[in-house]
Amino acid sequence: MLWLVYMRNGGNKGWDSGGDSWALIRHALAELIEQGLPFVKMAQNKAINALPALFKTNLQIDVLGNATGDANGVNFIIDGYASNAEGLKAQTYMLNDALLIKYTQTRSQTIELPLKEYAEMRGLTGKTKDQLKNLRKEVVSALSLLASISYQCKERVKGKMVDSGLIRINGGTAIVKNGVIRWNYNTDLIPWLERLPPMDYSRETLTADPRTNQYFFSRYIDQNYRVNEGRERVSTISIKTLLSKAQNLPTIEEVRKGRHSPKARIIQPFFRDLDNIERLYYDVIGKDGQIIADPTNLDYDTFIQCSIRVDYSEYETHPERVKKRVRHIEHK
Repeated sequence: MLWLVYMRNGGNKGWDSGGDSWALIRHALAELIEQGLPFVKMAQNKAINALPALFKTNLQIDVLGNATGDANGVNFIIDGYASNAEGLKAQTYMLNDALLIKYTQTRSQTIELPLKEYAEMRGLTGKTKDQLKNLRKEVVSALSLLASISYQCKERVKGKMVDSGLIRINGGTAIVKNGVIRWNYNTDLIPWLERLPPMDYSRETLTADPRTNQYFFSRYIDQNYRVNEGRERVSTISIKTLLSKAQNLPTIEEVRKGRHSPKARIIQPFFRDLDNIERLYYDVIGKDGQIIADPTNLDYDTFIQCSIRVDYSEYETHPERVKKRVRHIEHK
């Protein structure tokens, strides 16, 4: 790849070591390095991170078919939601993440992502033409939904946070043409994506089975590290928090109303999906701080009070980011 970049710029003839040519080399080298790593960088902000917690069961739909819903304190509006047959699901958020990853790599407001590349990101290589055709249909539906999402913004006025209007995520283009996903971000969203450092996003997250909760758990585990790196609590995630991200698990109220077993409907699927995250090493910690050897046999009331302790040793460390956080704490 580096040689192609070099030759594209005329070999050593007219080579500008401090200009565009060197910028191309740096970008190509960064891509090569990233390809061999289990993580990629993904731009994020509070609203982007809240979006996967927006459950279709928690939406309120008005007479015009528009939906509103709150996720982690962010209010979302989805125009024409009732007309989208697929609705919100893991594949919607997976596509959103893939677009954010491409934005982070290119820093271009306009994204072009070939369907074949997206299939590779999702671990769907070697699929038949029919399967890729189904993926295209899935992507078109997800693009339509993502393009209709706005979120409520707030600003501080005289010491109080007040509503300041809406920001739509999409900037106008959301199509699949000639086998390429074409998407552009709203110009006003870009500064919000650039305000915070990107997340270390596991490649494995996009390969999760969307019928399970593996995607939601895996993404939140990455997000938790980004938000809490350098804090004592970074390795501890409550089971209650993880359950709040699990779109494909019933609530305890639904289970009890149907007179089903919480163990069979919630606890066992919960640990099944956690255990399917290959990079994840964790212990289950009880309310008393002790490791629980066989958490699948807990009763629900004990289970919900537990936490998991995650081994983040394989994640990249960011000393400067941690130092900055410490300085902020010292100045409080």
